[in-house]
Amino acid sequence: MIKKNLSSKQLITNSILTLLLAGLMWGVYRDMDAWFRPQLVHATRISFTALAAILVELLVAAGVLVAVWRPNWLAPMNRLRYRFGRFRWGLLFLFAVGGGLFFLIDKSQVFNGPYARFSLIVLFLGIAGWLATEEEDRNWSWRGLFTGGLVFVLIFLYAVRLQKVTNHPFSLFWSEGNRLWDYSIPFGRRLYNYPAGEEIYSLTGISRRTLWGIPYLLPGVQIWMLRFWDVLVFTVPHALLGWAVFHEERKKNKGLFLLLGGWSMLFLNQGPIYSPLVLAAILVVLVRKSPFWLNVLAVVAASYYASISRYTWMFAPGMWAAMLAFLDQDWDETQNWIQNWLQSILLGVAGFLGGYVLKELVKQWTGANFTHSGVLSVEGIQQTISRQPLLWDRLLPNSTYAPGILLALLIAVAPLVILILHLIVSKRWKLHFWQKLAAAAFMTAFLGVGLVVSVKIGGGSNLHNLDMFLIGLLLMAGLAWQKGGRELLLKMEANPTWLQVVLLGLVLIPATAVIREANHAKLPPSDLVAEALVETQTAVAEARQEGEVLFLDQRQLLTFGYVGDVPLVVEYEKKQAMNEAMAENADYFEPYYADLADRRFSLIVSEPLQVKFQGDVYNFGSENDAWVKWVSIPMLCYYEPLVTYPEVGLELLVPRAETESPVEDVACPFP
Repeated sequence: MIKKNLSSKQLITNSILTLLLAGLMWGVYRDMDAWFRPQLVHATRISFTALAAILVELLVAAGVLVAVWRPNWLAPMNRLRYRFGRFRWGLLFLFAVGGGLFFLIDKSQVFNGPYARFSLIVLFLGIAGWLATEEEDRNWSWRGLFTGGLVFVLIFLYAVRLQKVTNHPFSLFWSEGNRLWDYSIPFGRRLYNYPAGEEIYSLTGISRRTLWGIPYLLPGVQIWMLRFWDVLVFTVPHALLGWAVFHEERKKNKGLFLLLGGWSMLFLNQGPIYSPLVLAAILVVLVRKSPFWLNVLAVVAASYYASISRYTWMFAPGMWAAMLAFLDQDWDETQNWIQNWLQSILLGVAGFLGGYVLKELVKQWTGANFTHSGVLSVEGIQQTISRQPLLWDRLLPNSTYAPGILLALLIAVAPLVILILHLIVSKRWKLHFWQKLAAAAFMTAFLGVGLVVSVKIGGGSNLHNLDMFLIGLLLMAGLAWQKGGRELLLKMEANPTWLQVVLLGLVLIPATAVIREANHAKLPPSDLVAEALVETQTAVAEARQEGEVLFLDQRQLLTFGYVGDVPLVVEYEKKQAMNEAMAENADYFEPYYADLADRRFSLIVSEPLQVKFQGDVYNFGSENDAWVKWVSIPMLCYYEPLVTYPEVGLELLVPRAETESPVEDVACPFP
């Protein structure tokens, strides 16, 4: 039962929570004031939206205050919850779906401020944890908060992401359209007017293209199918990896087993992690307990598959396999430690054979260069890394990624790292000195590579380049689960308070990331989209009679047949041009400038071009400046906008009669 008289410790705790609530509400007031003040200048009454937002925030504040100071007031509701039985899980499902659908509403932008959004997180996870608490005489339990928060955010994630499954013909974000075109190359060449025997260059690795391109095997493929497939590819493999890592739980507790797969997906979503690397990790984990020869073959295959997608991944599967083999042993007096060392080394060698040797042999036999990367040597790696600028300031808070890579990574992994260290320090997970050293070495290597790649220009806006490190932590979590982690979670109420908070953080931090990033995906008005599409179709049909049409951007219009049977011009694709601009590759742009000067193209389909240098104080400011310098200014020297639709990210350009630089002090590449 709930005590009426508070102890000194409870009084201090409650006071601190109340002060935190007061700080949150003050922040909410600032967010709401910034949103509504411009709208209230000429208003004569308070709007329904403002009233609804105020009521929501009052509900949050009142709920927290009651839970902290008068928890016994919730007893009638707890008895009602108890009577619901398993039906409360249905209520939790409906609540999570409703929370996701809320962001379909335009007015949801009221809660876009950081404090207002955090108040929604408190509301969502508080209700979810209350519904998942089983005890009739308790408002919340640690286990209920953990389970309820996990179930809620898993459903919420899909409710939000599936909102982007639409037939909208134009790109939903900067590179989406050209990615959809890129993924069509392996299985969808039939969709293009292009000579069958000629190669189509792609910046994306073959493993990514084939995985995301599977829907192109279907006749009559539509753009919504690819968007739906993208949701599945970015979530299902991550859950499968979790189920492979925690596979032994399937025989003990199927419900917990399913939740562990969901938690793994949420943990990796903090990257997010590209699925080819996840699939390689799945192969490594699935054969871990198999005969050693099969383990070696699987590591070779996984390393090869990872390497043809991204060169930085080539050694990851071998290192994971070696780490798992080395750590998953109890080094007592009877342990054959020599065999343990030998197996780990051989698995690492298998990774080298698959990730580099086999790939080089295939490259020599077939002439294929799947990742278009440099050779594996000190000089080759140095050249590859230094080809583009390294923006080290993105490790710290910056305009492109507010928390910065280091702080964001620390927040994302802190609960799991603390839990693993606790198991090791408390001797629940007994590791020999060499095992501790090996674990630290492997994880430091993953971390170092991830940090360097993250600060290359074009990156650093999230944690996806820390992919090998995050997967490595997940694999260690699987070992830790067997060495005492399971007992800590199942007996959560018996743990010290600090450990309960850490365990709860395993869910709350990934959940917070999902809820914080949910935003209203506002599409342009349908009549404007239709107008832009008709304008494009008409302009392309007329221009193709006079010459070539270049789809620098919006190539998905070709892929899904939104425009007529236009011969494909493969050169000068948007993502490739951006990559070369960031590398300041003058050799790449020389023929591009010559083609522009010769007015080779009768029409260019692009994003709206602006000549505005931003500097590193803006979001992706350095990338913008590279694009303006190498792409926008030269194009506008020789081409001018025919029509622009900024709402759909479309601009059609036609040749200028006279060459003219759009910037007074910048000369055009050719006179």
